[in-house]
Amino acid sequence: MKLRPLSPWLLAALSCFAATFAMRGLMTALPAETQKNFFAEGTMIASERGMASIPGSASVSETLIATLSFVPEGNKHVPLIATMIENHEDARPHQQGLKDALAVFELIVEGDITRFMAIFRADRLPPLLGPVRSLREHFVSIADGYKPLLLHVGGHALAYEALARNPDLPHHDGIRYDGQTYHRDPEISAPHNLFMRRAPLQALTEKTKLQPFALPLFPSCSGAACNLSEGEAAAKIMLNMASPLHDVTFLYKGIFGSYVRSIAGAARQAQPKSIAILETTVEGFHQKGYIPWTQTMGEGKMLLFRHGRMMEGVWKRKKGEPFVFMDGAENILKVASGQVWITMLPTLSMVEWE
Repeated sequence: MKLRPLSPWLLAALSCFAATFAMRGLMTALPAETQKNFFAEGTMIASERGMASIPGSASVSETLIATLSFVPEGNKHVPLIATMIENHEDARPHQQGLKDALAVFELIVEGDITRFMAIFRADRLPPLLGPVRSLREHFVSIADGYKPLLLHVGGHALAYEALARNPDLPHHDGIRYDGQTYHRDPEISAPHNLFMRRAPLQALTEKTKLQPFALPLFPSCSGAACNLSEGEAAAKIMLNMASPLHDVTFLYKGIFGSYVRSIAGAARQAQPKSIAILETTVEGFHQKGYIPWTQTMGEGKMLLFRHGRMMEGVWKRKKGEPFVFMDGAENILKVASGQVWITMLPTLSMVEWE
């Protein structure tokens, strides 16, 4: 009789249960007084990065399940939250929430700096999001394909016009709610200090009629099915933004199956599983006094990086729909299960890898 291999979902579940029971076993083997004094949930302990809180066994198992990238989404339909996150060099040390995003869209704004639109599950929000900054027209176009609640603080006039053309896209503007749902950190210099906490965002989500979106955001794969048999090795990816302040490096960490994104001011800005670099029209790039505009519909060439290798392909997108990634034969290009980082650039010649 031929035995079938265990599914990735079952392996993930068994790993989580094993880790949870091992921790419980370790704790119960200790004297009761020791458990009470040193291993109580919430106990603060010193570490390299300062003080940390010991989680309870229940939260440990939940964290393990949530962070194992090969646990499938199960074709769930959940509401989404999208937020504008600043990428100015003065804001990078204060960025919150990027590592928890399902996907991060990176587009060029004025000053040749990029800005992020990070998309989150409404039922798995990080404690803090930000620094939240202003909106641009091209981000409204992208958000329209996923129907999230869009968080921003102000925006270009064309962005407000785009919102008016898409009344079914809910948004929450920090210009109106600064100091209410949004808050400013007094320890950080403005304008890099506006954030959204989880509690007010959850309350806001409950009041807003959000259209659930089918997960995953992109067709994905895991385990052996996701290993590229073709494609060049790409353990290091460099994005040349023509400035040491804004040049980006992604380093592949095979043990985690993810890339560590670094940029001046943020050595570990995020750790996506897949990186999609899309070539498109970017008007106003490198032009002083001009707010760049990125073409987010149509199609163009792309590079997909996953599991330390690179594959060429094509991106396509229609108005009001999500992005689609395809290979040269028009087959769907799958991303690795986990966070996807999407950067849109005027030319793929700005990207190098080795």
